This record gives sequence, structure tokens and C-alpha cells, in this order.
Amino acid sequence: MALARQVPKVVPCPQCNFKFHLPTILRESVVSQTLEYVRESVRDNKSSLGKPELLSLKDFVNEKFENTENILLVNEAQNQSELENLKSKISGLEVLVVKFEQQKRRICDLCSISRTTPPHIIHNNPLMNNSGLAPCYSPAPEKNLAEMTEDEKIRPHIPVNRQTHPPTHLPRWRWS
Repeated sequence: MALARQVPKVVPCPQCNFKFHLPTILRESVVSQTLEYVRESVRDNKSSLGKPELLSLKDFVNEKFENTENILLVNEAQNQSELENLKSKISGLEVLVVKFEQQKRRICDLCSISRTTPPHIIHNNPLMNNSGLAPCYSPAPEKNLAEMTEDEKIRPHIPVNRQTHPPTHLPRWRWS
């Protein structure tokens, strides 16, 4: 029973709840210490035991060692599979961390852009600015609602053509 106190128990890690089992070096030392313990106890009791009893005891101890070794091998295989699983999860988390950092950088870049008001949509459209067909309008002037006509209240940014004849800058075939 003194041997059982020397063998460390399976201890879960407090951070990841991963169970650590006996490593191979520790397992070999436990086996050698147990063999020495059995040999010493057999030497002490040699006079009281006969040869057939010693053989059966030897077979029993060998069987127990094989069972213990099999259990340790199974535990080691389980630990390896859990370790591989943790590695894959960690690599997946690393990918997520990289994506998060990229998004954080993009958000910081967006926050650092100055907050000036954008130009009027007509001036913001290069096709409309350089076109000879479309007239170049300036942004709608700021007016009071009392000064605005009914058409200007409904469509404040669209210029109202109050002339009854067609515009002169368009070809004649368009308006006739």
C-alpha cells in the first residue's frame, strides 16, 4: 500500500480541464519500483510459499502489470487524440483572432477618417460633371419654406424649368 501513495493521481488542469496522466518515464519507474517491492516481499515470505504458489503469484503480478500497461496505453492514446483535437481548435481560434484583428483595424481606419460633409451628388458624379449634354447644376440653395414654391417644397433639389419652350442646348429631334 505504500506504493499507491507514491503514484500521483490523474489531475485535471484548472485552466482547460485537460487530464494529465502518467508519462512514459514515470510509468517505467513505477514498474521498476513495484517489481523491487514484490521481489523484497517474496524474499521475506520465501520460506512460507511453495514453488507452485510463487509461479501463480508471478503470473498474477504479470497479468496485473499487463492490464495496467494496457490501461496506461489507452490513456496515452486518448491524451494524444485530445491533444490533436485541442491543436485543431486552437488553430481555428487563431484564424478567428486574425480575422477579428483585421476587422478591428478596418473599424479603426474608418473612425480615423475625417467627418467632412460629402460634396453634392451632382459634383460627386464624374459623368455628370464632364458631360456636355447635361447641365451642371450647383447644389440647391438654402431657402425658407415661406419663400419656396409648391414645386420646390416637393422636389427641393431638382431645378424646375418654368419656361414653356424646349431647352436650346438639346438637339431639335429630341423635343419635337
